[in-house]
Amino acid sequence: MNYNQKNMEVYEMYLDSNKARNYETMNTTYKMYKSRMIDYLSYLKEYEGNKLLLSEATIKNCVSILKRYINNCRDNIFG
Repeated sequence: MNYNQKNMEVYEMYLDSNKARNYETMNTTYKMYKSRMIDYLSYLKEYEGNKLLLSEATIKNCVSILKRYINNCRDNIFG
């Protein structure tokens, strides 16, 4: 596991909260979302000091973190 388990627990609580509204997509769309989220959580652990999703620092700096993550993805795909 290359991500912080606490972050995955937060994400899984989010998924669970959406089951009632979007049950028909739980085994399709949400599987892809989870795969992409694992990529992001791994990035947080490796490049952002293992930040917690709901920490004050992460929330305060979320735009900067996401920009760095996007650039990292681009570098890995096109670099």
